[in-house]
Amino acid sequence: MRSILILIIVIFQSPAFAGWEVKSKDENKSIDSQIVDNIQLHLAGLSFPENDYEIAQFEKQVRVKVSTAIRAFSYYKSTIEFENLNKKSFENDGVLILLNLGSRLSVADVTLDFDEQALKEPHFPTELRELVTALRALEGKPLDQSKYDGIKTKLQSYALIFGYFDFVLDKNEVRVSLADNQASIYWKLKFGSRHRFGPLNYIAENRGMALVDAVKPFQENAYFDQQLISQFTQSIRQTQYYENVIVRANINAMSSEDKANKIVPIEVLLTAKPRDTYQFGIGASTDSGPRVTARVAL
Repeated sequence: MRSILILIIVIFQSPAFAGWEVKSKDENKSIDSQIVDNIQLHLAGLSFPENDYEIAQFEKQVRVKVSTAIRAFSYYKSTIEFENLNKKSFENDGVLILLNLGSRLSVADVTLDFDEQALKEPHFPTELRELVTALRALEGKPLDQSKYDGIKTKLQSYALIFGYFDFVLDKNEVRVSLADNQASIYWKLKFGSRHRFGPLNYIAENRGMALVDAVKPFQENAYFDQQLISQFTQSIRQTQYYENVIVRANINAMSSEDKANKIVPIEVLLTAKPRDTYQFGIGASTDSGPRVTARVAL
């Protein structure tokens, strides 16, 4: 007699996790989806307390997180209310968060304390000038935190890209007056002098120096631009002579004279391909521009 094995699989389905529901207290208004998503992000991972005496402290914790999420969108005078703040609702229908966002915080003034003479220099990059203009343009408008943070990040990045290696952002403050629902922006910064390209310093490998010099897109003593370093690196790789190519500005290798003259040496680290001969020629293509290859007997 054959035995028949019957496998019965019972699936226990837990109730759907609800957590939080965010709505406007004014039924005629809605809450922007980005604000709702940010609130949910801040509240993610919170577990409802098991004991009733912990609920009051839990409510304070949630209120702080919701306030932080809302303030990212410049709503500083919002009111927050809760409905169904209990474990059963939290695990089933969801705890309801009712918001009255109020009006957004506006920027009353923007004060920049910096070496403004730098902007008047003909070699001052357009990208940096536009960021300073964009920061000043925040005045009189609702504070856009993401735009503000973006300007700060780009300013610091572009300062390095264009050779302002002495750039310092001492202070970047948003001073908020809750009574007036206004903010004052204060920055203290210094661009300093723009550095220039120094000589090429070959580290370890110096074969094919003439080939490298032929594709160099900048002249020694020209104003530094990291984009030209990237272009230079790509051009050396396209010669197909080197297996590894690293080109970098090394501010730590600057001598006392270099520092005084604002000259940054350019280090070139090359590893030639393990071949006996290399073809040399100059050509062009529509997608990548001039190309140089070499035929060198080793």
